[in-house]
Amino acid sequence: MASVTLKDLADQLKLSVSTVSRALNDSHEISEKTKALVRRFAHEMNYSPNLVAQSLKLGRTNIIGLIVPNLISSFQMQLLEGVQQGAILNNKSLIFMQSRENPKEEQKCINTLMQQNVDGIIISPCANSSIKFLSKTNEQIPLVLIDRIDYDLPCHRVGVDSERGAFEATKNLLHFGRKNILVLTGKNIGVSSKRLAGYKKAFMEAGLDYQPENVLQVDYELNPKDIQSHLKSILLKKLNQTTFPCAILSLTDNLTVYTLEILLKAGFRIPEQVRLVGFSNLSYAESFNPTLSSIVQPAIDMGLFAVQHVIDAISGKDFPPINPKTTILNPTVIFRES
Repeated sequence: MASVTLKDLADQLKLSVSTVSRALNDSHEISEKTKALVRRFAHEMNYSPNLVAQSLKLGRTNIIGLIVPNLISSFQMQLLEGVQQGAILNNKSLIFMQSRENPKEEQKCINTLMQQNVDGIIISPCANSSIKFLSKTNEQIPLVLIDRIDYDLPCHRVGVDSERGAFEATKNLLHFGRKNILVLTGKNIGVSSKRLAGYKKAFMEAGLDYQPENVLQVDYELNPKDIQSHLKSILLKKLNQTTFPCAILSLTDNLTVYTLEILLKAGFRIPEQVRLVGFSNLSYAESFNPTLSSIVQPAIDMGLFAVQHVIDAISGKDFPPINPKTTILNPTVIFRES
């Protein structure tokens, strides 16, 4: 069965094609009575607009692209949920892709989205992302950084006050008497520097020396299984050289969960020997035994703000951005049993 066209609707309603088109697009030039008539008839005829034709006419597809490193963490899944909600609220479609923490794969994702003529891209850059490539992309299409935002790019960005989250968590650990605090972080990801700064700031405020050797870095370009293996190797080696009681501050969602598992399997007593707090958006943090102390990020709100930045750029209000906007939301530190 052939699809119903604007001309078919116009012929049946004895209206011009332009009148029907303006009515369906809610033009102020058309009366509410005519709009209602056209919409009702279009619904009865199962009319669907030709999206390709619309995109050619308007120069827009009403599609937003989202690229995240992976979906193995609850935080990334909540980011996706926030962007999806924002897209729905603004009558946009969403194409979602994963870079797998691989710079080459990230570039493929961007090229694919560009070929799909998306109106804008929201991206959480992978480890060792090519800033040169992102900068070139930002010259062609609205680009919004989300979560991993510490890059020198003239674009909008949405993140959390990572320094504050790490500072408050470290300050509390010091308050508990844990002056020997290990830090776990991913190499070359766009959140590590601010979070490490918060950790150092807490030591400085307490009048204590910061120990660089207590910062353990994990290669995030490895696959998840190898990340866990690498983390286990360097963490257990360090703990075997550590005086107890101590504490661990984990700077990413994935490392926090992996660390809790490693500690429990190795037989460490939590929190008696080791206190653990980390960035984590797990909804079931209270279901762990012991319950997991977390630095929670407002991931859904971050997604909503990112979509709004893209919408503003698409509408021509702010692209290319003369004064790029940075939206920073506050994390929440929740201390539980760990």
